[in-house]
Amino acid sequence: MMQKFGIVVFALLGIACFAMFFALQQTPTETEAIVKPTPPVTLQLDTVPLGTISMCGDVLVAGNDHGELRIFSQRVANSKPQIFQLSKYAITAPVLEKNGLYYVGDVSGMFWAFDPAAGTVKWSHKTGNQIIGQAVWYNDMVFVGSHDCDFYAFQPETGELLFTVECGGQINAAPVISERLNAVFFGNCDGFLRKIDIAAKSIANTLDMQSPIPENIVMRDDTLYVLSHQGDITAVDCESFEIIYRVKTPNEYLSSPYATETFLFLTDYNGDIHVHSREDGTRLTTLQSPEKMTSLQAGDDSRVFAVSTRGKPYQWQRENDQWHETLLADLQTDCRQSCVLAGNHLFIADDSGGLFDIEVLP
Repeated sequence: MMQKFGIVVFALLGIACFAMFFALQQTPTETEAIVKPTPPVTLQLDTVPLGTISMCGDVLVAGNDHGELRIFSQRVANSKPQIFQLSKYAITAPVLEKNGLYYVGDVSGMFWAFDPAAGTVKWSHKTGNQIIGQAVWYNDMVFVGSHDCDFYAFQPETGELLFTVECGGQINAAPVISERLNAVFFGNCDGFLRKIDIAAKSIANTLDMQSPIPENIVMRDDTLYVLSHQGDITAVDCESFEIIYRVKTPNEYLSSPYATETFLFLTDYNGDIHVHSREDGTRLTTLQSPEKMTSLQAGDDSRVFAVSTRGKPYQWQRENDQWHETLLADLQTDCRQSCVLAGNHLFIADDSGGLFDIEVLP
């Protein structure tokens, strides 16, 4: 009797093991079909580092250390970009596109207006030092800041210099525009936030942030968000130019803040990404990752993306106020730039001229 019972138990255990094996074989395949990230597409492998990549309409554009502009109109593996030799010097700044022209500065201080359709320079203007920030367009004017401490306004078609404003410190980043106030705002290395009255062509207000402002300021809902070198987060009302709040943090930052509807994301020296309330600056959480991350500059309230210094792009999905991390790929390369999100495509430039495209789920 005991022998028969043992045989039955053994048979049942065998059936259970077989069922478990079959389930293990099937379940991952079904799960992977839903959540497995699309393999990255290598758009370019090169030996010349790219400048900051920009979306210009439907094409991807970047300068490089050889002074070239590279235009990627086809986002397929090993696609051949259009290459234009624009300068003798490195182009690290992002490119601005408007009405078919590309506007960008180089590290020698030359500011260029380039016509990609004709393959020719429309005009250029020499400033006194390097340009590393993106130009902006407003009211038929192109604005750009330079390390020569001046802020420039050009007529976009002819290159006529409309006015300059001396600012007392190197301008690293892109200005932001308030159309309602007809004003432009930017920070610079002397630690001052400045408001320029465009009609008056002069500085209307200044605020001393008491520490250099190394990167872009952000404007959302008529509020400026400024991150100083020492780590203070300051929210400033655009119209009154008064401080709404100022939060001191224990961290030091070099990146600009990234703002969504609800949050501010800040990447510190150690590569940790901190999530703050946009309403009052309170730190809410830190996005956990085993990797040191570059600046986070892509996403919204529900999910954000960043790439590590080791070339691993991550996604954090927000559910019930918890952020869940997913590794999207391992590019096995070094990265310093932020990733760029355009639609459902995440673009990543590495430190040696590589450019990658990862399709992410909507």
